[in-house]
Amino acid sequence: MRFKAKSCIIFGVLLMGLNWFPPIAQADSTINFGVQAEIPENQIDKKQTYFDLQMSAGKKETIYVDVSNPTNSKVTVEVEVNSATTNDNGIIDYSEGNKKPDKTLKYDMKDIVKYDKEFQLAPKETKKVPIEIIMPETTYDGIILGGINFKQKETEVSATENEEKDKSMVENRYSYIIGLKLTETTNEVTPDMKLKSIKPGQYNYANYVKVNLQNPTSTMISNLKIDGKVYK
Repeated sequence: MRFKAKSCIIFGVLLMGLNWFPPIAQADSTINFGVQAEIPENQIDKKQTYFDLQMSAGKKETIYVDVSNPTNSKVTVEVEVNSATTNDNGIIDYSEGNKKPDKTLKYDMKDIVKYDKEFQLAPKETKKVPIEIIMPETTYDGIILGGINFKQKETEVSATENEEKDKSMVENRYSYIIGLKLTETTNEVTPDMKLKSIKPGQYNYANYVKVNLQNPTSTMISNLKIDGKVYK
């Protein structure tokens, strides 16, 4: 989130898959299109609505997302595929496209997918949007985790406003994200965690201590509890 002197933009994310995502994202009053993943045969868990794919080293596959426009106006949709990160609240985040990856990240999702970064939908149109996956040539254990982000073009959203808004008001932008998890082997990866740094900082004029933790393994650390103490 970026803050300016008089205005700020809050991004709302409508998530799909990975346990806490809703099964199907439908268009509503705040967003002018809907998305749904077409689950392929190599889906590991076919009950899930995100992509949970079993693949082989060097394999190529094209997956599809159905994007629909139920409105009477043309809609321009922007697409971005990102690797998963962890935000300051300990929640997996798929929207931080500009965040520098950790040096232990062996395969960045951005490097193994190809897709059109923008497309248009005519009124009442549904389009199959292809995402091409090209797996690394070297076999690996663990997962490659990311998300496919769909959002309406910003200039188009602004053009639909019927009245000028004060620059100090909050502008909401919403997007849909479909999880993309790629697995090659069934070999279990043992979770690990490193303490990288502890330093003071400020957020909203409040002092705090920021602890930087690193997961150098290609697996998620679930149900993590951290016991921290502050001494004189």
